[in-house]
Amino acid sequence: MPPLKTILPILGEPLDPKPSPDTLRLLAQRRSPSALSLGGDAMDDETIKSLLSIALRVPDHGKLTPWRLIIFKGEAKKNLILKLSPLADTHNDPQKAQKGLQKLALPPVMIMVISSPKGHDQNPPPKPIWEQELSSGALCQNIMIAAAALGIGANWISEWVSYDTRALSLFGLKKHEKIAGLIMLGSVSAPVPERERPLFEDVVSIA
Repeated sequence: MPPLKTILPILGEPLDPKPSPDTLRLLAQRRSPSALSLGGDAMDDETIKSLLSIALRVPDHGKLTPWRLIIFKGEAKKNLILKLSPLADTHNDPQKAQKGLQKLALPPVMIMVISSPKGHDQNPPPKPIWEQELSSGALCQNIMIAAAALGIGANWISEWVSYDTRALSLFGLKKHEKIAGLIMLGSVSAPVPERERPLFEDVVSIA
């Protein structure tokens, strides 16, 4: 891709919006390969930085940056899975929990998007907590779109680790923080078939 500094605008630079058929085509055809199908080598740090720098450009009411991200790859991700495995064995369905861990283990890169609302202990907070959490979801989707634009396979999952208090403590999350998404990245080994999508007339009404 072009150097990041040639793509990102500088502060205060005006933007002249233009139609982008390529963007529409990307959104129309974007799909999520199974996390278990994502492989290959971990992408280089510069590619990850570029992907995330673009993805960070999300709606953020009040410019609070109510989220943070952790990148897991290589030995760091292997060590994480080793620490999570004993927790999986204590679940009601250990086999299912261990299979869930495979979704984290196989892809070469995992981006943990953490919702970290600002002013969570204030009444009222500077901006509604719900709006701050929505911004975290927008960040997850932006990562998915940026990955697709780079030809990188991406899958947005949660799994039991996102709701297990012991796992959250292991990740270093604070009490007010939640995992908005675990974005698994890697190369796609085979074409991903289109799946059933909601119909416009079933979900859209005209006021």
